[in-house]
Amino acid sequence: MATIMDERPTRKQQATISRVRRSDAAAVGKVALFLDGHNPITRQVARGVMEFLRDGHGRPQPGASALVPRWNIVLGDDLGGTVPSARDGFIGVIGCLGDARLAAAVKAGSLPVVGVACCCEPQAIRSLGLSAQVVLDEERIAELAAEHLIACGLMSLAYVTTGESREARGQAFERHAKAAQRSCHVERLADHVGTPSRGGAAATTESDTAHESKIEQLCRCLESQAVPVGVLACDDTHARLVIDACRRVGRRVPEEVAVIGVGNDDLLCEAAVPPLSSIDPGFFQLGSAAAATIDAILRPRRGRAVETRVEVAAIGPVARRSTDMLAISDTLVAEAVRIVRGRPAADITVDVLAVQLGLSRSTLEQRFRRAVGCSVHDEIVRSRLAEVRRIIGNPELTMKQVAMACGFGSVSYMTTFLKKHLGVTPGQLRGIRR
Repeated sequence: MATIMDERPTRKQQATISRVRRSDAAAVGKVALFLDGHNPITRQVARGVMEFLRDGHGRPQPGASALVPRWNIVLGDDLGGTVPSARDGFIGVIGCLGDARLAAAVKAGSLPVVGVACCCEPQAIRSLGLSAQVVLDEERIAELAAEHLIACGLMSLAYVTTGESREARGQAFERHAKAAQRSCHVERLADHVGTPSRGGAAATTESDTAHESKIEQLCRCLESQAVPVGVLACDDTHARLVIDACRRVGRRVPEEVAVIGVGNDDLLCEAAVPPLSSIDPGFFQLGSAAAATIDAILRPRRGRAVETRVEVAAIGPVARRSTDMLAISDTLVAEAVRIVRGRPAADITVDVLAVQLGLSRSTLEQRFRRAVGCSVHDEIVRSRLAEVRRIIGNPELTMKQVAMACGFGSVSYMTTFLKKHLGVTPGQLRGIRR
C-alpha cells in the first residue's frame, strides 16, 4: 500500500521561511551542501547543484553588484561538525535525507532546509521538519524499465530489492508488468546483516557474509524461474549481484536472463560482465531541482509559489549488453526489431519497414504491438534515443558530430527531437551523462 505523506509545511517551517524572506541578508550568503562526496550517486546530485549555479542562477540580477553572488555553495565536509547558522553567513541547507548533518540543521531550525531523496525513500515533510523535498519519479522509473524489458519480447519479469527499499518502485513495476499481461515475481533480499563500518577485518567479514547471503538467495530465485526472464534490480549494485548469481547457476545473460539496474553508474555498469543496462533516474536533475527550490525560497517572486515536494522526471534507459536479446516468437516481428535496433541512425519509417518485410502497414503494426507491447514508431524513437544517450557523453565529439552520427540532419533537429521525447536539450543531456 502506498504511503500518504502530509507535504504541508509546519508553522515553524513557515515562520522560518518568512523570516529568511524578510531578511536583507537573504540576498547574499552561503548554502551548506550535505552530500557524501564518496558516493557516485550523491556526486551526480552535487554536480546538478553546481550546474544550476554555473548557468547563472543564484547570481545577481541586472543592476546588482557583479562581484558578489546571490548565494554560493559550501561543502559539508568543509564544515566539520559545525551546524550552519545565519550568524556564520549561511542562508540555507541542501542535503541527502538520512544524513545526520541534515538532521542537525533541521533541529537547529534557523535556516530553510531542502532534502534530497536520492539514496532512500521519500518521507513526510512534516515529520522531518523540511522546508521542501526533491524526489525521483518512481512511477516513471518503473514504467521505463518495464517497457525496456517488454520490448525484448519477455513474458516473465522479476523485481529484486532489499527489504522495504524502493517499495513504490517495485509496486509500480508490478502494475506495469500486469497491465502488459506479463507475470512479475518480486524477490526481497534479506538485509539483516548490518552495514560494515569503514576499515577493519571484522567489517570486511560482515560485508562478505551479507554479499554471499544475497547471492545464495538470488541463486535459489533464479533456479525457480522459467527462462527467458527479465529482471529489474532496485539499483546497479544489486543488478550486478543478479549477474553474479546467474553465472553461478549457469543462467546466460542476456540470452536467458535480461538484467537492468537503476542509477546508470558508468563505472559499475561498464565493469559488469556483460556490461549492465540501467535506467538513468535523473540524479543530476535532482541536484538542479534542489538548487532551484532553495533559490525560490531565498528569492521569492510575486506569483511564484514554492513547491514543498518536487518530483524529477527520469531520463530513460541506457541499453548495454545485459538486455541485448530478443525473445519474440513472431519471426517477422523479431526481424523488424533487429532492423530498427541495428540501424538506429537510419531514417527508417513504418511504411518502408512493412515493404521490406512483405507486410501491409496495418498487419505489421498489429503483430508488432501484440509481440512487443508498443508501436513500431515507438520502437524507432526508443532506438534512436538509446543511440543518442550512448554517444553524447563523449566529450571529444561536437554536437554536430553527435547529430550526424545519430542520423539527424542538424543539431537543431536533434534538439527538437530530444526536447519532445526527453524534455532536455543536447547540452543538458551531455551534462547529465558526464
